[in-house]
Amino acid sequence: MPLDAPDDIFIRKTASFLPDLLREETRRRRGDFTDSDCQVILKRGGHIGATLLHYDRLPRAMAAARRRIIAAEREGQASDGGLVIVADQLSESKGRFHRLWHAPEGGLWGCLALANTMLPESRALLSLAVGVAAAETARVFAADVALRWVNDVLARGRKLAGFLIESFSTPIYREEFDLIGFAFNLNNQDFPADLRENATSLAYETGQEISLPYFLAVFLVKLRWNCGLLLHEEERLLAAEPCQTRHSLLAAWLSLTDTIGRRLRYGFDVFSNPQYEATATGIDERGGLILEHQDGWRRVEYSGEVRYLETPIPC
Repeated sequence: MPLDAPDDIFIRKTASFLPDLLREETRRRRGDFTDSDCQVILKRGGHIGATLLHYDRLPRAMAAARRRIIAAEREGQASDGGLVIVADQLSESKGRFHRLWHAPEGGLWGCLALANTMLPESRALLSLAVGVAAAETARVFAADVALRWVNDVLARGRKLAGFLIESFSTPIYREEFDLIGFAFNLNNQDFPADLRENATSLAYETGQEISLPYFLAVFLVKLRWNCGLLLHEEERLLAAEPCQTRHSLLAAWLSLTDTIGRRLRYGFDVFSNPQYEATATGIDERGGLILEHQDGWRRVEYSGEVRYLETPIPC
């Protein structure tokens, strides 16, 4: 399907699930937030997926989002804040350091584009927010799901989903955007030989076929909540209101991760240039991973990647 002909049927199916899912999200969050706060948080994240495009095939969803934003600027139009582009297949998908991501039919591959309007303190937690949204979505379908710092989603130790964030400025007005590429293994179960031991899919884990429009709708609601939570906490900070000792998003991430307490290998590029081994003891207020060496010396890493030493072959 050409880029100018997105699939409206998929979009309508996804949109049809949103009202009920948003109401359910409000009910689910009432234990920790007031009804008023729930409404405000979901409203602040409500722009996510307001523009939703689906294609049969794309080279890269992030590149398609970038082109659309630049084209809108050149035509004097406002960019789509919260634009989400998804495709059934990606032919040139890439992860960190241009590592190829296997993206055949059956998975959910896409990109979320966000205008950079957050304070630096909030933007530093954006990758955690996306990871929390993804893990919460996967847990709707399968219980045995955990986050590996920063935002890899694992099921029984195998990689189920991953993300890549790229930032860019538009050529004319230099408006800043964050492009969040996401990749979920859902119904695809035929992995290349070098991935079979380390990757999994939601259909494999549950023994059931996953409805892609429904999964996407759940993911959009979780993104709206967690990104809205970032903006909500930011407003409290600007208003100098007293708040809890730990950011709500950090508490959510800690409740979903299996990284803390693990012995691991760290590196900015952990495959090509592993730097050291340490034990993860926590995260700081900016989402940095606190790592303790055997001699008791600690350091905090804000970027890079980790692999658990208990895992013989890294995901």
